[in-house]
Order: sequence, then structure tokens, then C-alpha cells
Amino acid sequence: MSYQFGEVDWDSAASTGGTGGPRIPFLVMKEPADYQVRVVSKPFLYYQHWINDISGAAKKVNCTADENTCPICKLGTKESKAKAHWLFKVINRAESEKEGKTIINVLDCGSQILNAIADYNKDKDWGSVVGYDIKIKRGPKGKNPLYTVAPVSKSALTDEEKTAIKATRVEESETFIDLQKIGNPWTPDKINSVMTGAATVNVNASTAAAAGFDDVLDDTPATTPVTTPAAVTTPAAATTTESATSDDEFLDL
Repeated sequence: MSYQFGEVDWDSAASTGGTGGPRIPFLVMKEPADYQVRVVSKPFLYYQHWINDISGAAKKVNCTADENTCPICKLGTKESKAKAHWLFKVINRAESEKEGKTIINVLDCGSQILNAIADYNKDKDWGSVVGYDIKIKRGPKGKNPLYTVAPVSKSALTDEEKTAIKATRVEESETFIDLQKIGNPWTPDKINSVMTGAATVNVNASTAAAAGFDDVLDDTPATTPVTTPAAVTTPAAATTTESATSDDEFLDL
């Protein structure tokens, strides 16, 4: 079975199953707090695994988007199944206020946050999520649900914010953000290079959080590690492209 991945509409997102460059400005929600953001792109769907490499370090791996070619998916266990995640650009309100300019981050989230935002996007009283801020409340470790999402009063994007959003789509810009590059399926060989023939599926949420992707807690992991098989070489899956035109329409830029 091949997975769907790439930019998707907000209305359909909730029903979907699921190096050498600049540092990716992820929105890190590691501590219990309220994180206020404005969504400024459509969601980009991809699939991920967490594994422990040969040294025991937690590593996030992009699935090939095809369970027939992914060395981890081919284990065929519940623990080795790829998890759907979504990437989208957000204005980080706290950092923007601190820096005195519009700061745009990448939010990498699982279904818990995505579904909540998508519900507000189709709510007749709120409408498109580009019209208001979203407050994501992260609770203490172990709380269920870990995240709650609520809309904030409506307000239009400013001209300065629109300019900053456009800059994230210009490759020559220092604030360029390429969601496709972040979420593109990896080749089996690239996954194998991380596995080095001796990795285990990472099911320890706290270990994964230490690696800087605390939102992996959004999807409750299993509790039993699984040893992966020797490296396997298979053809890579096809890729998609992110549509700037559809984002223009979405944001009314």
C-alpha cells in the first residue's frame, strides 16, 4: 500500500490516515505552557518513524511512504507502523513579540493537534484558520490529552506579516522554509544508513522528546521495542511538490 503525502486541504486533512542546510525553525513545545500561533500555510502530510540507532540515540526517520519499500514498515508490527504527521507554517506570537518582527516557525504535529485545528477551520462560527490565532496548551508529561487547542479572537493578517509569509517561500530568502524538503519520503538506503543494521523502533516518548521533537507524544507510543532486520535496498517512492499558488488563495495574499 502506498501512503498519501504532501500538501492537503484543511477540510480533508483530518480524515487522512494519517543536512547541509539552515536550521529548520521548528516550534518547540517542550514545556507545559500556552503557545499562541497563527496558521499561515496548508498542512503538509508525511509519515515518520522513531528509532534508536546503533548508539542508542533517538532518531526521527521519514517513511518511504510505501510500506512495501520502507525497511521499518516491512517489520509488519504495530510498533513499526508509520505515524501520520503534518507540517505547517505558523507565526510564533511569543517570539514575534520578543524579536519585534514576525517570526515564522514550522509546527510538526500529530493527529491530536491537527484534528482540533481542522475542526475549527470548518466551524461556521470560526471559518478559515488563517483568520484568527490558535492557542495550543501543552500540559504536563503524562496528561491525557497532552494538548488542547482553542481559537483566539479574529484579526486580519497585517501587511508586515504577509510580507514575512511570502519570504518563507523564496528560496533566496534567509527565512525560506521548504515543507516539502522536510517531509519528503526518504529512500530505503537513507533509512538504512540511520539504522546501520542494528536499530530498534523507538517507543520511549521521553527519549524522543530529548531529541527535540516532543510533539511525538501527540501519538501515544507502544511499550515494547522491536529489533529491526538487516538493511534492505528497495526503490524509492515518488515525490510531490508544495503548491505556492494554493497557499496564495488560502491566505488571500
